[in-house]
Amino acid sequence: MHAPWQPLLDWWFGHAESASEVAAEKGKLWFGKRNSQDLEAQTRFGVFVDQALAGELTEWTQCPEGWLAVVLLLDQLPRMIFRDTPKSYAGDKRAQELVKHGLKLERDLALPPLQRTFIYLVLEHTEKLAAQDDAIRSFTDLPYGYSWDYLKREEINVATDFFRTWFPSISVGLASPFLDQQFYADNVVLEDDPDRGIFATVVRQNDEIVAIATWEKIDGADVIFGRVGAVAKPHRQARLAVAAQDLGGTPLCTA
Repeated sequence: MHAPWQPLLDWWFGHAESASEVAAEKGKLWFGKRNSQDLEAQTRFGVFVDQALAGELTEWTQCPEGWLAVVLLLDQLPRMIFRDTPKSYAGDKRAQELVKHGLKLERDLALPPLQRTFIYLVLEHTEKLAAQDDAIRSFTDLPYGYSWDYLKREEINVATDFFRTWFPSISVGLASPFLDQQFYADNVVLEDDPDRGIFATVVRQNDEIVAIATWEKIDGADVIFGRVGAVAKPHRQARLAVAAQDLGGTPLCTA
């Protein structure tokens, strides 16, 4: 007999074996905006979402898989079912509480790395920098020698050159401002000016930036969404690419 949360996990993560295969299969579900997907979420799991928002399903959270499922019901599915309404963020507070409690119990360590990212992403769905720091530090399943950090003011020119080298196609389209140094100076959170709408984190190997992920706060909402990310070709190990994509959203250049 399947656990009651298993159909949700199967739908969200599929059955592919590797993280890269799962991301390729399910990326459009996670990051796309399709009415058909939103309707499927409502039809198949809407009752569970309502229960989670009402504070129920506590018994699910006693094991790592059920805990993950409730987090998805609170954090991800409302953003689909109630898209573009205030109710899409109604589960954020409880999701953050459940995640923080589960992390203390190390429930995340019992999950595969790709599934953990949807636990850590909950901490990014807040405008509190301390919680976002926790989210970044939680992405520790990186290859040895890599670490997360925020982009520094003196590295703005490095960031523009990085995207120009490793993600040249963003020169055309909505992501093109990330090639403009003045855009960073005016809009991106830096260490001496945190009250801005766009965040940029970097992955470093020693002192070298080898990946960049960015996201943006939505005005009036306790949520952020991914803007653009890229990984330097010599460092495109699967775990590094998946972590950068989940932190920075899509598009992610790893071609």
